[in-house]
Amino acid sequence: AAAVTPAREDSARAQIAVAPPPKAKPAAERIASATGPYSVRVGSYANATNAEAFARKLRSQGYQTRVSRVRGQGKKMWSVVHITGFRDAVAAERAAAAIARDHDAQPMVVATRA
Repeated sequence: AAAVTPAREDSARAQIAVAPPPKAKPAAERIASATGPYSVRVGSYANATNAEAFARKLRSQGYQTRVSRVRGQGKKMWSVVHITGFRDAVAAERAAAAIARDHDAQPMVVATRA
């Protein structure tokens, strides 16, 4: 039998080594695309700091968020948190269901553009 030198042995191991499987993307990343005509309105806050904190929490979970300021009845300003970028209503509905389950929220799917 032929002797295997250490260099050859290392090369042989390298050739048969199996690469680890790629890390799974977070659920939010799998559902949301970079751009899309649907968003999920996840909360409205009288306090802008609370809205920004919730948006940060959602971003840390892989969601793409934005906070908009809107004037409500009585001229009160609200900060509204949206998860954006869904390609279709089905993907947005799945995200809305996950948000409702995980964050005790009442999200609503919104068509953001035609």
